[in-house]
Parts: sequence; structure tokens; C-alpha cells
Amino acid sequence: MHLTIDENLCSGCQTCEVICSAIHFGVFNPVRACIQVLNFPVQGRSEIYVCRSCPDHPCVEVCPVQAITPCEDGIQIDPDLCDACEFCIDVCAFNAIFFDEESGVMISCDRCGGDPECVKFCYPGALSLSTD
Repeated sequence: MHLTIDENLCSGCQTCEVICSAIHFGVFNPVRACIQVLNFPVQGRSEIYVCRSCPDHPCVEVCPVQAITPCEDGIQIDPDLCDACEFCIDVCAFNAIFFDEESGVMISCDRCGGDPECVKFCYPGALSLSTD
């Protein structure tokens, strides 16, 4: 399962960030989300940064402590192994791995176990699921 992203439909509302932080950390704090939206109001556009499940997983290869493993829904980051070296951030082509300051480890989208909440709450339809 992959998230399909149509940034042309994104309104920049950041609801996906709020929902993600609530589901994963129990707080309404977009900074703690595994999906990030960067708004460019002058240009009238937004960019969505989220794991796109790339097939070669450079983040897995670069992790010196093997904290990142590939899975059916993208990657999993083991917070007990992660040493927050941030090498994974440097190699992610989609800018989709984030440092969570509160927990002190890296975070990335885990597709909410196969039922991503961000997709359910994306009213413009910029986020959807595909099985291809």
C-alpha cells in the first residue's frame, strides 16, 4: 500500500499533521507529525513531505545502528535503537524522515498500520491510498 499524493489538490490546511501527531503522540502538535506540509502562500502551493516507500530504501542502508527496517508500508524506525545521527534525513529523497525533539529519535510515516488517518481527514483529497 502506498500513499498517493496530489500536491495540486493540497490546500495547505495541515490537518494531516494535526491528525498524525494526535494518533501517534496523543497531542495536537504538527511539529510531532510523521507528515509535514510546507506552504508557499505567495506562489499559492504546498508541498507534502511523507514517506513514499521508495524501493531501494537508502535510509535503511545508511543507518549505522540498523534502527530502520523496510516493511510492507514503507519503513519502521526502532526508537530503542535509533541514535538520532540524522544520516537518514540526509539521504531521504522525499524529505520524509523527521527528528522528534521530544522523544529524541527519528520518525517517519508508518501508514497507521495500513489505515492512514491522514487520508481519512484530507478533505481536498490530496492524500489517497493505492495498492499498486
